[in-house]
Amino acid sequence: MTKDSKHTKPVHVDDEKLAQKLSESWGTLDALAGHSPIPTKEDLLLMLSSHKKKMKRKLWKELGLLWGIAAFVIAGSLLLMERELSTYIWIQMLLAMGSVGYLSFQHWMTKARQRGESREHT
Repeated sequence: MTKDSKHTKPVHVDDEKLAQKLSESWGTLDALAGHSPIPTKEDLLLMLSSHKKKMKRKLWKELGLLWGIAAFVIAGSLLLMERELSTYIWIQMLLAMGSVGYLSFQHWMTKARQRGESREHT
C-alpha cells in the first residue's frame, strides 16, 4: 500500500506491477554498477578445481625444494661430522641454544598476546 499525494486514501499497488518495477530498477542498478553477473554453479566448480590444481602443483614444488634443502643440510652435517667432530659439536650446541631461545621468545609472545586479549574482553 502506498499513499498518493493527491489522495488521502491508501492506494493498493498490484503485486505484478510492483515486481516488474522492482526488477526493472534492479536491472538498471546492476547495469550502472558494472558488476559481472553471479557465476553459475558449473563456473564456480571449474574455478575451484583449477585453483586446487594450481595449489597442488605449488605444494609439490615447495615440498621438492624442502626435501632438496634437507638433503643438502644432512649431507653437509654428515660430512662435517666426519671431518671436524669438534666443529660439528659446536655448531649443534649453537643451533640447540638458538632453538631454545626462539621457542622461549615465541612462548613469551603468545602469553603476552593472551594477556592482552583477556584485558580487552573485561
